Amino acid sequence: MIVTMDGHNIVYKEGNSNSKKVVLLCHGITSSKDEGGFYIELSKHLEEIGFNTFRFDFRGHGESKITSENATIAGMLIDLNTIINYLDGKYDKIYIVAASFGASILLLLSQQIKFSKVMKVALLNPVTSYESTFTSANVPWGKSFFPQGGINSVFKKKQIIINEKKFKFNPEMAVEFYYYKPQDTNWNSYIPMVIFHGTKDQTVSIEDSKYFVRKQLPKHIELVELSKSSHGLEEEIDLLFNKLDNFLEE
Repeated sequence: MIVTMDGHNIVYKEGNSNSKKVVLLCHGITSSKDEGGFYIELSKHLEEIGFNTFRFDFRGHGESKITSENATIAGMLIDLNTIINYLDGKYDKIYIVAASFGASILLLLSQQIKFSKVMKVALLNPVTSYESTFTSANVPWGKSFFPQGGINSVFKKKQIIINEKKFKFNPEMAVEFYYYKPQDTNWNSYIPMVIFHGTKDQTVSIEDSKYFVRKQLPKHIELVELSKSSHGLEEEIDLLFNKLDNFLEE
């Protein structure tokens, strides 16, 4: 059992490998530790090539006892920090793969703590800006459910729901989007990072990833553009697995 400082019991799945290298998988918003089956497949693959894996449900997601109405970004930061502390005590090397909204939580946490055992990080179609993804969306997805009239429009809204997933935003979390800024992350140059982003992504704009990479210069963060892929990257899954292998093992 892994319990956070505020008493949240984190639901997780840890691989059975004896490897002292672990890949932590962080899922996106409205998803879960399985990431629609993608993380199940990826976990099996990574364990076959010598890693153990760890995937979990952020509060408000999956099997978490906390509902989406009671989840906040601050709470998710507590979840991720708790998991990394757990892995620090058990493994020699930690690698992280973070998808979509999960990437934003990782970036925000990195602004506050030092990742002592994290060796490499891969971001998949990452949310690097809450403004362009939610509050002033530059792609159709965010515009479809999040009020676009500034923070006053959020105050006037009784409920904000991602309709296709029935994910109900905590009002506090909706307001947090105006104050947390993952795009301001000053990434640690000693931890190699690669970003995979589909050019056909209509949920999170690839332009956000391009901006994030430019802002980190002269540090080297590689951006891999997947020309056939949408937000789930399922169109080029074999290519993605191959490139992830090369990045994690080199």
